[in-house]
Amino acid sequence: MMSKSDKIIIKDMMIITGAISVMAMLTYFFNIPNNFCFGGISGLAIAISGAVGFDSPATLAAVINVVLLFLGFIFLGKSFGIKSTYASLLLSFELAMFERFIPRSGTITNQPLMELIFSVVLNGFVSASLFNIGASSGGSDIVAMVIKKYTAVNDIGKALLVCDSIVIISCYFIFGIQSGMFSTMGLAVKAFMIDGVMERFNLCKYFTIITTKPVEICDYITKVLKRGATEMDAKGYFTNEDKTVIFTVLNCRQAVMLQHVVKEIDKNSFVMITNTSEVMGKGFKDLL
Repeated sequence: MMSKSDKIIIKDMMIITGAISVMAMLTYFFNIPNNFCFGGISGLAIAISGAVGFDSPATLAAVINVVLLFLGFIFLGKSFGIKSTYASLLLSFELAMFERFIPRSGTITNQPLMELIFSVVLNGFVSASLFNIGASSGGSDIVAMVIKKYTAVNDIGKALLVCDSIVIISCYFIFGIQSGMFSTMGLAVKAFMIDGVMERFNLCKYFTIITTKPVEICDYITKVLKRGATEMDAKGYFTNEDKTVIFTVLNCRQAVMLQHVVKEIDKNSFVMITNTSEVMGKGFKDLL
């Protein structure tokens, strides 16, 4: 029987494989033929290949990624390095396979804006999926995570925006104004989308419940929802009635269940619910 840690590793590897496969298809079929260079080593490889006439952006991306992967091992730890090494090598391999077995004859459509939107939306989603499990596709993602860890830049999306600006600038000179403007728009949308998607992945509900029936509510939280709860004594100012304040954090599905139960147990309770995406401790993220 597999342990919990083994199951987590298998799940993470499946997420990485799926996310990288989508990213490789988007890069090969949308970004390269349209000269979209909105970030990452793939974008840098596209720009350099266009400047020097190199026929294989995938090969160039693989070489650059190997160098940056060493930075990931040094500054971000062994766990990050293993996941991102696999992701980076898989991305390079899949791009090479696409080049070898599915040669392109041009863009898929004659609508570059539509292809840009499609690529940015899916790229933002899969990048956020990787960041959420502590991995990346390599390249500038590694630099962005190093910046986030060691500086005051708290959002990975904004760190990526800083790292990838040089790629955008080069795109203007190599491919012209139109490609540069498309790439600029794509990078900006992708950077903010990553933070939004990651927030949705980790979204939880923080409850503050003021009630006169704390035992029933706490029993439901701990025994049915299998979550922790903290309570403290309080007194209503207007009623001068003794009350209890309960604090707990739940996922979205559990939050809906608790709302209904609290209403049934104590219809006079006072409930405040706040969205939060940064919860650390037992049952949630590990403490930093």
